[in-house]
Amino acid sequence: MTLVVGGLQVACTGEESEQIAATGLDDAALLTLLRAAQLLLPHQRLATDVYRDAMLQLSDAMTNDARKKQAIEAGLAALNESASWLDLSTEAQKSTLAALESTPFFGTVREAAISGVYRDERTWQLLGYEGEASKYGGYLHRGFDDIDWLPEFGDAQ
Repeated sequence: MTLVVGGLQVACTGEESEQIAATGLDDAALLTLLRAAQLLLPHQRLATDVYRDAMLQLSDAMTNDARKKQAIEAGLAALNESASWLDLSTEAQKSTLAALESTPFFGTVREAAISGVYRDERTWQLLGYEGEASKYGGYLHRGFDDIDWLPEFGDAQ
């Protein structure tokens, strides 16, 4: 299934659509959260699916956390108070989102976006991160020693 609201288009599987519905969120709410995540963590070349997956994780967490669900619902209502937030210009979206910076909604979405987006291997590939080094013996001889602008150990006086 493809969701389209306010010009934003995202593909979801049937299972993902059921997951969203289980939280009480509609398609527009998911797209609003996805767009908020994109504005909080802007990466032009990062696939929309990465943001979608992060917000699906948030919607899943909402099924077991009443405070999170309440914060998200209140924030979505605030974003869409005067007009459909997705239909606003990017600058107006940023401004409206910034006005909610001190709310539980903003913190919840920011936390979910950071953990979901930066734990995704598709983001790692985009940013050139090779992943955790502990399974390869650490960073000492795997990336840490790539620095060529520091003097060799023992050369510094």
